[in-house]
Amino acid sequence: MEKYNNLGMFWLPIIEARAAKHSHSAEDCLLNPIFCWSYLNTKERLGKLEKELKKLEETLTSDDFKDYHNDLAKEMITKALENEVHNRMLDARAEIRGMLHYAESGHSITLEPRQPKIKTPDFNACSSDSNIAVEAKFLRHPDKLREYLMRWWAAAEAISGTRPLGIAPYIKFKWKPINSKNDLNLDEIEKLKQFFRSVFIQHKLNGSLSTGRIQIEYSPDNSLSVSIRPLGTIEQNAKHPVDLLIKKMRVDIEDRAKDQLKQARESGMQTACYLLVNITSDIEFEWPKNYNSAKQTLKEEYSRQELEIVIEEVEYL
Repeated sequence: MEKYNNLGMFWLPIIEARAAKHSHSAEDCLLNPIFCWSYLNTKERLGKLEKELKKLEETLTSDDFKDYHNDLAKEMITKALENEVHNRMLDARAEIRGMLHYAESGHSITLEPRQPKIKTPDFNACSSDSNIAVEAKFLRHPDKLREYLMRWWAAAEAISGTRPLGIAPYIKFKWKPINSKNDLNLDEIEKLKQFFRSVFIQHKLNGSLSTGRIQIEYSPDNSLSVSIRPLGTIEQNAKHPVDLLIKKMRVDIEDRAKDQLKQARESGMQTACYLLVNITSDIEFEWPKNYNSAKQTLKEEYSRQELEIVIEEVEYL
């Protein structure tokens, strides 16, 4: 962190405070992306975050910047699971990118004071002709099991320094999606970690885990000689990936953003929802036209409801 002053001052105290309060294995810690990138000295990603935080400090007042950092630290230090911390970091990235988006378009940014049991927007963006209450959201894949599988696999790669399984057969995972609002709990995560470790030990055999809402199995695929990443098979009647992503956007807007913005809207303010979207490779490379068309349709639909939708894409955090 020595070369990244803003990043070190902002995130390092949070990581150190969590380490003092919680005991985690190396694989758990590496689910924390800032820790992971620092551990691996991933210069490109650390450099991007460093620039974002420098711009944020220039955008907010000194008091707002300190309050934002303190509130974020208090929230993240108390979370028991690194998986939950990862999720909160994703949301924080969306909030920061959202503030910078409006600042770059000439708005001044102020934070809405947090009040117990009162829902408020993440920030206000003001200019000479507009006063906008903004709620920011990070959109990840809706399947909680797929998300954790990919996070764990990336952490395992970071620990080993090589791709898991080396030149062993490509591993195919098949699972029943968990599209619940509730994240994986501690017991589910421990069982998944034990299951994934068994894949490393007996990767030439088939394996499965069936417990509660977790239904997952894997098998080697000898059609490829190099293990790149676990591959989840798509169910025969599964919806198109673009449809699933747009549906997730709509759910976040209807069930979360609108609720947070309700009070601001009733007071006569303009409202907006900033969505920072992690685009999976299947959408980015196979269906970009479908995605761009669906995204524009969504924006136009909510524009008629006087809710501005801003959508930006970002690499996975």
